Amino acid sequence: MNRIVSFAACVLAAASVLASCQPKVTPDGKCEITSFTLSSAKNAALPNDVKGVIDASAKTITLVIPTSVSATSFIPDFTVTENDVVKAGGAALVSGETSVSLTDGTKISVSDDVSVMSVDYTIAIKPNDEIAELVSICFKQADNSALTADVAPEAITPEMIVRVPGEAFRKELVLTVTAGQNDAIKVNNSDVESGASIKVDTNFPIDITVSDQVAGKSSAYVLKVGKILEYVLSKIGQYTEGTIADFVMTINPADDCPYFAYARKVGDEKYNNISVAKWDGSAFTLVGPTGAADASARAASKPRIAFAPDGTLFLQYYGAEVSNKPTVKKLDSGWSLIGEAGITPQNGNSSSSYNYPLFVHPASGQPAFFWNGNTKNEASYRVMNYSGFNGTAWSSNVVSNAPALGSGGTANSGMYYASSCVIYDGKVFIGSSFNEFGYYVHEVNADGTLKPIVENFIPAGAPHGLPASLALKGDGQGGLYLMGADRATNTMQIFTVDASAGTLKPFGTGIPVTIGSSGGVTEDAGFAVSPTDQLVVIAYDGAENIPVFEYLDVDGGYQWSKFAAESPVAAKSAYFLEFDSKGNGYIAYQSADGIELYSVGLEADILPE
Repeated sequence: MNRIVSFAACVLAAASVLASCQPKVTPDGKCEITSFTLSSAKNAALPNDVKGVIDASAKTITLVIPTSVSATSFIPDFTVTENDVVKAGGAALVSGETSVSLTDGTKISVSDDVSVMSVDYTIAIKPNDEIAELVSICFKQADNSALTADVAPEAITPEMIVRVPGEAFRKELVLTVTAGQNDAIKVNNSDVESGASIKVDTNFPIDITVSDQVAGKSSAYVLKVGKILEYVLSKIGQYTEGTIADFVMTINPADDCPYFAYARKVGDEKYNNISVAKWDGSAFTLVGPTGAADASARAASKPRIAFAPDGTLFLQYYGAEVSNKPTVKKLDSGWSLIGEAGITPQNGNSSSSYNYPLFVHPASGQPAFFWNGNTKNEASYRVMNYSGFNGTAWSSNVVSNAPALGSGGTANSGMYYASSCVIYDGKVFIGSSFNEFGYYVHEVNADGTLKPIVENFIPAGAPHGLPASLALKGDGQGGLYLMGADRATNTMQIFTVDASAGTLKPFGTGIPVTIGSSGGVTEDAGFAVSPTDQLVVIAYDGAENIPVFEYLDVDGGYQWSKFAAESPVAAKSAYFLEFDSKGNGYIAYQSADGIELYSVGLEADILPE
């Protein structure tokens, strides 16, 4: 018995000795999850690893799960501080082994085995848009002293162009970028936080990459910084054939080239004849045989040209074959007479003070024109007449719904002064002026009758309109613009045609002009409107007849801004301004040496490469 007791005592003593030899565990004072990841290798439903974002203060673990993933049970890989045990719903979790349901609000408990410390983490599930996208990109004025406003591309696309003022062009600028949900951004291979900024050298294309690591997608963008393009005026050259007395310019719709019809005298010719030339983009060339008229007995003058939609050229002039009457010819293999020479039944007024257009009506494909009779005691005298070709013969008549001579209170009131013609969308429009009346705008029917759009418009405070430099232009979008004189303010004014209200509305500021002793405008002027961006350009006589070229700055309060021109020579004729269908503009006028031709267009676009 004593032996048994002694043996038990020895066992207890040995156990006590062994226990006293184990190291004592000291609590680390922490109870934390230090990492939490859902790897795609252990979670087949995930396209990529999902790394949890742990907020130690808020005790949250945020997991961004692709919206395409419907699974809610995952095997997490996690790390914790020393001696910590992780549980979910009371069940222990083993990192990389235990599957657990992880939904928004799931609690993950952590307890320290060697202390009383414990903590609960809350799972926050955020969906991912699975798109790697650039949301916004901008050069902010606040970050760039060379800018007067924030500048951004019109849309976010793989290849973008943004335009800055000349002061900021090809400079180092600060770019601000924002990407989509959970997306990482690199600008020229440098990491940039979404919503943050980075300096970039705009001499080179800017490469931007946006990556969505959760979705495993990326998108690439290239941004090029160009200059806000300005309109520039450039002299093309000067053209002459002998001595030029008079000319007009019109765009041929078939080849988009400017054509010139002009009265000229070459060598020892006794009388002026008529020729046609064009600028083909690189050189001036004659069109058709030179000398279209029979000027053996008398001079030809007042040339006009018009084109059919297919580019067929019709030429009109006064004199030559028949004195004081107009003749029309067509260019085919040579100059072919249309109908008879000297079309009108009475003499037409071909004075340079009057301006009447030749046109080809799209409905008939035949030439027509308006004119002012110069034979006294005839119904056509001093009023608006129409002549049209029907394919075999010309017919002429007095226009019934235009002012009659003497109908304004004085003997010369209602005298037909001038018209200007526009063809758009198969329709012909004409703007006209009459002595002591206002301005008129009509649509011209195929038979020459007129459909009123604006009748007898008189600028506010003025006694009537003035005929000088009258012009009607279209903007290629259905809009009509008329240039006339405002006698109340002594200005040349551009008006828009408000067809619904039957009136004209001032467009932009007026340009000061001189009203001569006869009551007319002293300065010659002309204008045109671009069909591509509605740029309005004007040319007019300045001091000593030196041309002034301006455009209407719609962004600058509708004020006129001057083009810089290369020392233009003095003008001795009216100005002709036309735009082709692509928005290339041309300005022509006659100097002492010939026809001066300028181009109007946007400056060359220089983009980084």
